[in-house]
Amino acid sequence: MATAAFLTTITAFRNPNGPESKWNNMAVNQRQPAKIGRIATVELGYLIAIPFAVVETAISAIATIFAHIIDLCINDRDTNEMCDGSVLWLQMSASSIPWAFAGSLLNIFSNDMMESGQNTLLSLRNLSVLQQNLETNPKF
Repeated sequence: MATAAFLTTITAFRNPNGPESKWNNMAVNQRQPAKIGRIATVELGYLIAIPFAVVETAISAIATIFAHIIDLCINDRDTNEMCDGSVLWLQMSASSIPWAFAGSLLNIFSNDMMESGQNTLLSLRNLSVLQQNLETNPKF
């Protein structure tokens, strides 16, 4: 979850108009342009975050495996919570890999970026679904 928190923080630092809930309601002429220095700094952050997300995902996968082994041996409420926590950690760290990669690609071309990794990944999935629909039905 450390990488996801880092990505949220650097994206919030980068966005000139605040989180998406704020700039979605702003008129286009009220929006501030993104600053070049912040874009460059955050680009470096996204690129650095990718290998860290991979390492964090590997560590969280090992922790999840151990948590489930312990849960099989003991099987009480505390170990169930430990399993749930390790699975959440694995999901968050694994989603940070495409989030950082997509962020590094979109950072240069976007004025405002979604601060939440979940929103970013949902947007990428929606774009993928739209592309598939356009390929199968050009009139879509």
